[in-house]
Amino acid sequence: MTFFLRKIRYFSNRREKLLNHTKKTFLFIILDVLFHSATPAQDITLLSQLVTGGAAFGVDYKDDFVYVADWSNDLTIVDAADPYNPSIIGNVGFDGSGRKVRIFGDYAYVTGSYGIHIVDISNPFEASVAGEFIRSSPGGVYPHGVDVKDGKCYISFNAMGLYIIDVSNPENPVELGHFDALDWARDVVVVDSLAYLLNLNNGGSFSDALQYLQVLNISDPNNIYEVGNWTGSNDYAWSNSLIVREDHAYVLGDNGLFVLDITDPTSPQTVGVWNPGGWNFRMSEDGDLLYIAKEGGGMKVVDVSDPTNPTRISTFSTFDYCADVAPRDNLVYIADGDGGLLIVQHTFAQVSIDIDHNEHWNLVGLPLEVEDSNYQTLFPESIGGTLYSYNGAYVPESYLTSGEGYWLRFENSGSTTIDGIPINELTISLSEGWNLVSGISETVSISSVSDPDGIIVSGTLYGYDGAYLPSEELMAGKGYWLRAYEDGEITLTSGALAKTAPRDFSLKGKANSLIVNGMDLYFGVEMSARERLSYGLPPKPPSGAFD
Repeated sequence: MTFFLRKIRYFSNRREKLLNHTKKTFLFIILDVLFHSATPAQDITLLSQLVTGGAAFGVDYKDDFVYVADWSNDLTIVDAADPYNPSIIGNVGFDGSGRKVRIFGDYAYVTGSYGIHIVDISNPFEASVAGEFIRSSPGGVYPHGVDVKDGKCYISFNAMGLYIIDVSNPENPVELGHFDALDWARDVVVVDSLAYLLNLNNGGSFSDALQYLQVLNISDPNNIYEVGNWTGSNDYAWSNSLIVREDHAYVLGDNGLFVLDITDPTSPQTVGVWNPGGWNFRMSEDGDLLYIAKEGGGMKVVDVSDPTNPTRISTFSTFDYCADVAPRDNLVYIADGDGGLLIVQHTFAQVSIDIDHNEHWNLVGLPLEVEDSNYQTLFPESIGGTLYSYNGAYVPESYLTSGEGYWLRFENSGSTTIDGIPINELTISLSEGWNLVSGISETVSISSVSDPDGIIVSGTLYGYDGAYLPSEELMAGKGYWLRAYEDGEITLTSGALAKTAPRDFSLKGKANSLIVNGMDLYFGVEMSARERLSYGLPPKPPSGAFD
């Protein structure tokens, strides 16, 4: 009960933290400089904040929808297809409060005040409770962790221990087995016939907590028994969450993270320790990073690529109470208590971008930060010796640079996948006249480009698809022609809003016209020399292409 009340007292004081967010962010930067200068802080950017109406305490996602265990609002469903403008599309209510949510298939398993609520999310716009497993009563203990494997749900039900439930029919959950906890069962992960059950401590007092992990044989739900165990240290307070990945288990406590070697599950061994710990955490797909919800301490990102030396690489200060996180490629969804749902973007996890190409000549660009930018590494199906940049004339190249555009030739049409670190902002130097340019890691509208000196000639962004085509946007991995009135710089930024309305440069109805070889030619209208710049085509492609 002491543990539960500690969380409630923290929640009662959360609103005060909203006023301190800027101050906290500045403080974290100072601490990074003073104490972690050997490990450069990585970039984490807040894209959006959505106040959910309850208190965001758990979070998970499927496709473009985010599911928030929203305390008094139970389960709140958010359309996050546009991470800059998420919107609430629905809410699913049930008795008690929504505390944690995990998605398995078409169902969201929400831990509430009295049990597990299984929500059908096959259609997020019509989500509803399919079934429930209730074992507690008002004022009693509540479940914390959940795992689902092969039609069975495994629930760590705090003081009530481990439950195994048949959820092959989610509308009718059936208890298959139960195992009494040594102490509060905080989290559970199932691997084959073993359940890794994390206890709050080893049965001692709260002031003398020792993290305790039990390895259970669950092959027979009616005869669950321990085959191994591990005991932590009272220097790191009680246990909260557990991750098991291949040969390692990660135990997160209030004040510390333990990395365990579980090659022999009957005898887990500590191989690495990191503090200050946290409440909930998740792991990146490649297994190299842990994203830790550190309550009032924001989100911590820890590199565990070397299990013996966990190293913090970044901190993100949230508005309120960082209770849960869900990383997705270069995004992280954060359940932040009264701060609601936060969506942040980081630059330290690789993403993949598919780039289509046509037979013969193509305009290409480099949309990600990569280790090797040689064109034959990035585009292995390209023809050797056909990469060209432009600087008043075509220049043969071997390596691509972000922001530059290039001609590149292929024998056949196809697609190339490039892996790397996202580029969210890029400043490009333009020369007077025509320039070959490329964009960032997402599509950017030309009208959203920052052009403080007004050097872009309107209507002169051209792509290439067997012929020059006017364009209103720069797609990731594609090259484009762009004309400038004079030398200067422009900046492309992820998620930037349009700064100017697109202009219509069509001369239909404004000038006389003739059709020659299927093309409209206009004449008989007066234009200034500056205006005429908007109507010229880019330089001819290299030999063998057709414009």
